[in-house]
Amino acid sequence: MIWLLSPSTPTLVERALAAGVPFTYFLADELYGGSRSLRAWLEDHQVRYVMAVPKNEVLPLSDGRTQEARQLWARVPQPDADGAPLVRCADGAKGPHPYDFAVVDLADAPAGLKRTLLIRRSTVPNKENKTWLRVYQLPSYAPELNPTEGVWSLLKRSIANFVAADLNSLTRIVKRKLKKIQYRPELIDGCLAETGLTMELTKISPPDTVSST
Repeated sequence: MIWLLSPSTPTLVERALAAGVPFTYFLADELYGGSRSLRAWLEDHQVRYVMAVPKNEVLPLSDGRTQEARQLWARVPQPDADGAPLVRCADGAKGPHPYDFAVVDLADAPAGLKRTLLIRRSTVPNKENKTWLRVYQLPSYAPELNPTEGVWSLLKRSIANFVAADLNSLTRIVKRKLKKIQYRPELIDGCLAETGLTMELTKISPPDTVSST
């Protein structure tokens, strides 16, 4: 396995191939799995890879059609249903894993490598979830739903005309500007309002106590 997460990843892999470094496959996260050029480069060089892809990544199917990964995810039957081959996970150090993988065949790469999409699905039925547990399916990257992005935007605008002499100077400027934002709660409330989300405060009652003599 070779795991290189760098903007110059193809160059690093090319050096590894030229040096005869032994590895079985290339592993990377969603940031690199969403790069079609990187996947094409690996396929052209006959490098097998295992990479996460974004849910909105358009993938070629074996029948010539294309679909987003999330559309394929929605079509996969539940773990207790028929219709999709499943790959079970071996037990881990803490016991059985509460999920398995559905296998979706994709179109083969031009270089002849076989492409397969593995979709992880929970093996725990929803009806067994606790009443206090709520599951929300959010996009893998959704800055418009993250109030922190608004705070960073305010910060970047406030230091646009500053020139830092060194890293320590930049750190001091950032801390000073963040503290100013902290003292203006209306700015933070505005960052939350831009997301369309609301914050509800729930009063938690203390547990009943029983005294004994």
